Amino acid sequence: MKTSKKEPELVPVRGEIADVVHAIAATAIIRGHASPVPAEVEDTLAELAENLAHAVVLYALGRVAAPAAVTRKMAAAQVELLRELAGQVGVPLPATLADVPTEVLGEATALLRDAALEYAEHEMLLATHPEDGLVLFVSPVTAAQAYVRTLGPMYERIEKWVAGDALRIMERAAAQWWFSRWAPPGRMEEHLFARGVREQEFALVDRPFLALDDRTAIEHLADTEALDGFPPKQRHMAMQLLESEVGVWEVLERNGDESVFRAPLDGKLYRVREHASDTHYGPGALALGRLIPFGDESWLRSPGTVFFAADSPGQARALAEALGPETGPLPDVAKIEMLISTMAAGGKPKFPRDVRPASSATEAEEILEDMRELMRETGLTREVTRDELPPDVDRSRLPDEGRFYIHTVDFVVADWLKELEKLVRKGQARRERRQKGSGKGRKGKSGRRGR
Repeated sequence: MKTSKKEPELVPVRGEIADVVHAIAATAIIRGHASPVPAEVEDTLAELAENLAHAVVLYALGRVAAPAAVTRKMAAAQVELLRELAGQVGVPLPATLADVPTEVLGEATALLRDAALEYAEHEMLLATHPEDGLVLFVSPVTAAQAYVRTLGPMYERIEKWVAGDALRIMERAAAQWWFSRWAPPGRMEEHLFARGVREQEFALVDRPFLALDDRTAIEHLADTEALDGFPPKQRHMAMQLLESEVGVWEVLERNGDESVFRAPLDGKLYRVREHASDTHYGPGALALGRLIPFGDESWLRSPGTVFFAADSPGQARALAEALGPETGPLPDVAKIEMLISTMAAGGKPKFPRDVRPASSATEAEEILEDMRELMRETGLTREVTRDELPPDVDRSRLPDEGRFYIHTVDFVVADWLKELEKLVRKGQARRERRQKGSGKGRKGKSGRRGR
């Protein structure tokens, strides 16, 4: 069935297409099982599943008459491989698509959606129709929508890569904690998604990793050509994020999905392709967040960008003047977050907020121990003599004898370690008070028994 280029349509999941979707769903079951498969097998499965999803997209859009024979053979080969793996890890595979659990269909839907956005600029979802049963819901999207919506799966790929190294994992946790100190107090449900996007931008686009020789995650992936393995739209967005701008803008025009933003200080104009037509803002509104160059002299608005009504004609300029190195050493992403927090929550919230770096003193102690070991292993911590200490160290406060260490960390990790140590000391103090209290109690009871 060939879908319209303008209207959403439903494509029944039958015949060849059902075989391919079954293979995708079976792949999700194996990849999500508790017993991990070897990394090389995992990569192969992921690549095959993405190729199958691409084939389904082409079929649903009528770009090929039917899945090519090679595609159906690929699906059959995928299922055969999955059955072998299923026997090894002890998990049953559904015999047919009808036997696939609902939650697994959700994972298959995510893969199909990514492929549709990536290769066809369409939304695609698996759904159940009262008459046709399982169907593909297919709907066209604009170029801006397709590219912006690929940011989610792009960040997922990068997060998965970050999670492949112990020091990177620690740094990622430190960045998340550090950013939360400038975010609005309380949950503020309407801001959670945009705040999450801004946090990922800070952690993966803006902040250099110590583990990556002071390069950001995206810079490292670009320099090592690892981005070449990303799908085209995701790779394009990753590279464009390196040229993105963080700031405050005033909206001059809004005409459907086209807007014009202006920078308050230098008057620079930005032609913005709006990806969310239901986001309500218009001329005079203030935009705070990030703009991403699209590559054709237009810009995309990051989903983390938020809008506020201006309180006065000069407010945009006043907010923009709060940014830049001359207003303090904090990066602009933190200053923007404080501005958003203040405008969203009202009043005068105190920053940085007091956010616990761990759930307990015990966990903080474990994190510190692991982090110190990692820093020693990677050379971020090295032992030096007293004479080798930096000149700004007050030697009068140091013992004549002892072991001295230099730690090479940035402000994010330094603040995180400091707060972890503070939490550990509080835990130790509580334990000491309990022990003293327990000792007094025993003495009292002994005295009474003596009388």
